[in-house]
Amino acid sequence: MPTSIGDLVAPDYGVPSWVLADPACPTAVRAAYDALNAANDATAEERAKVDTIRDAYDDNRAAIASAIRAGKNPPAPISQEVTDERVRQGEQKIRAAMNRAYAAARVYEASIPANYEGLRPILAARLPELAGTSARAIREARQAYEEAEAVSSAIAGLDNLRVMHRPATPEQRAAMDVHYKSIHQANPRNFPGRLARLGMAWDDLTVCATGIPADLIVADPFAGA
Repeated sequence: MPTSIGDLVAPDYGVPSWVLADPACPTAVRAAYDALNAANDATAEERAKVDTIRDAYDDNRAAIASAIRAGKNPPAPISQEVTDERVRQGEQKIRAAMNRAYAAARVYEASIPANYEGLRPILAARLPELAGTSARAIREARQAYEEAEAVSSAIAGLDNLRVMHRPATPEQRAAMDVHYKSIHQANPRNFPGRLARLGMAWDDLTVCATGIPADLIVADPFAGA
């Protein structure tokens, strides 16, 4: 069921924008989506008109007050009663436009299952590539993280060797202690309990990112049934 966000109506479900942009997207789905956008645009236009009426009234009140303070002739006042009536009529137009947007959203929602056979192949065609990207990305991310940690450890080891094998003033040693204390506090891996969970978290992410059963998912369960 469609819902509203402010004055705009949003469908309860739909398809991604890249599906709508695909040349193979069923015309009925794209047309229904465009109709919903047009209906929401119409609502926004009606809201802008009401805002303009309110702003004109507020600007008029402010101009009158400013003129009086300056000892000048104030502009003719805008009637509050007339403004309230124009706003009331404008709000009615907004509600009518929203009702049309709700109707358009329901048509768009209905177009999704009605065009199942045209939409599913578009989605299914992209999944194998994305599953492959997911698998590569998690492996590369884990490798990059482990390499960064290795370099971090090498730098820390070099700093320690510098202190151990070359003269260092008490001030230098104190500066190093402060330096590595700040690093320890800033590094999110040192959050209590996180380091112990990190290996398992990487393993879980790797299993999920590399194990998307794309071949099974893209198979249409209704085909041939």
